[in-house]
Amino acid sequence: MTYTVRSFFKYSDLPLGFIPSGSNLIQFHNKDISRSEILEILKLSNVRDRAAFCTSSQSGLRPSTIAALKLGDIEGILEQTTPIPCKITVRQESTKGKYSEYFSFMGKESVSYIKDYLKTRTEKLTSESYLFTKFGEKNEKEPVDPAVWTHVFERLINRLRKANVLDFKTERKELAVETKAKKPLRSYISRSEYRLYNLRKFFRKYAGQAGADYVNYWMGHLSALGSDVHYFSKDAEFHRKLYEQQAMPQLRLETTTSLESERQLTELRKELSDKTVEIKELRSRIEKLEPFITSVENLQKDQDALRLFVGSWLDDNLLHGDAEGTKGAEISDQLVLRLAEVLKKKVLTDLGLKELSKKQQNSK
Repeated sequence: MTYTVRSFFKYSDLPLGFIPSGSNLIQFHNKDISRSEILEILKLSNVRDRAAFCTSSQSGLRPSTIAALKLGDIEGILEQTTPIPCKITVRQESTKGKYSEYFSFMGKESVSYIKDYLKTRTEKLTSESYLFTKFGEKNEKEPVDPAVWTHVFERLINRLRKANVLDFKTERKELAVETKAKKPLRSYISRSEYRLYNLRKFFRKYAGQAGADYVNYWMGHLSALGSDVHYFSKDAEFHRKLYEQQAMPQLRLETTTSLESERQLTELRKELSDKTVEIKELRSRIEKLEPFITSVENLQKDQDALRLFVGSWLDDNLLHGDAEGTKGAEISDQLVLRLAEVLKKKVLTDLGLKELSKKQQNSK
């Protein structure tokens, strides 16, 4: 009723003040569910519910929408090779006429779980067969009631809480609840921090890198797009690539997908290529430095020999009188200058700078 009133005022372009809403009066905290916690729930689930829960966490679709899906809505699910990401088409009749047809995607794990479940089905599967059906041969052609998943999920999380695997609270708030016949049913509402819709919250959180508009579209929140829905791209391949790059890696629950492995290998190849170039540059620099290093080593040897020669000569000549010592000192200065010239020429020669040496000599 509130939605109808709001729509009337909005369509008529009339001012509208605050309208209290019952849903705003009772609020329950919706706790974030982690990847590891989802895996614990999947471990305890049967083959059908495991596939449904995983599909919800990787596609963001409502339980009621998933229950209404048919095999023909799941891209290539009956084929031996199914595309990853796998496109899920939500027909307009599945939205109860509220929205137009839209689509979402799911990852490799959901596809694998669904195929495991389909192997347990005994009836002949066609594109018009429901994706998830009731248990039992007599009911196998009937779609599962989504309310069943709500109760199953609640039982599973309570089992995990008793096993000290999950830790969560159950909130209770006072509110009179009546049956459809307006008979009092109870005076309170209780909600657990973990509910089936936490799987959709997981999707919204980790697929968020793809952009809010695209996440809302995949989740079926078409009204959130407003008038922009008419300009919103519905190019499936564009959406697929976006989901593949920005959403699927974060929505992965267990094993690394082949796409992620290939992306990691590509990054490692690039890193290896960069390192190879760096190594080549370092080797080139070392090769250029080798002559200089050799020259330094040779000069060190020559200096030692020349020092011994000069030292010996000075000892022999400077031990005589002042005149002899003065002459020896002059000769010593000449030998030091000569030694410096020899060392300088040797360095220039070993470094391949002969031309520079000639120019310096010609300029003198």
